[in-house]
Amino acid sequence: RILCEVIVEGKTAHAAESHKAINAIEKACLLITALSSLTLPEHNKLGKTKLIVQKISAHADSFSVPDSCKIEISLLTTPATS
Repeated sequence: RILCEVIVEGKTAHAAESHKAINAIEKACLLITALSSLTLPEHNKLGKTKLIVQKISAHADSFSVPDSCKIEISLLTTPATS
């Protein structure tokens, strides 16, 4: 098992001016979607490597767009076959 912590950066702004912001949660969702389309190694007896998103968290003060989002991902690995 490999545990990865990924920080996705955005740009904060007040919700009234959200057009000036880059929402880190929305960017994190794009990353998670892209990860789900990866082709991962498979072992003929142990099965396929699995990638599991275990946690996603972000916080913004008051009425602001979040500028940072943390994702915890577990990669349940299997040895590659040659």
